[in-house]
Amino acid sequence: MSEYTKGPWKVFNGIDIFPDDDDRTASRHIADCAPMGYKDTDAMSTEEMKANAHLISAAPDYDEAACEFIGAWEDGGCMDELKEIYFKFVSAKAKARGKA
Repeated sequence: MSEYTKGPWKVFNGIDIFPDDDDRTASRHIADCAPMGYKDTDAMSTEEMKANAHLISAAPDYDEAACEFIGAWEDGGCMDELKEIYFKFVSAKAKARGKA
């Protein structure tokens, strides 16, 4: 699997995403990121594109939290450490839903 562009990512114009370094040259229009199986004749609604943009922008945050959780769990992490990671998941969930 190839590496993804590290986050954090931001949503711009509701349907574009870009790395949070303000370099919008790396911006991707969500319609260009359509799932496999979409044909040229298929159309995503604006709402679907917005939802996808938020989900994609939150993916690196979810990945980071998951890796931290797995590492902490395997090392026998204490509740305070796991609780801190829990809040990273909560923040990623809010971002994925467009509420952050």
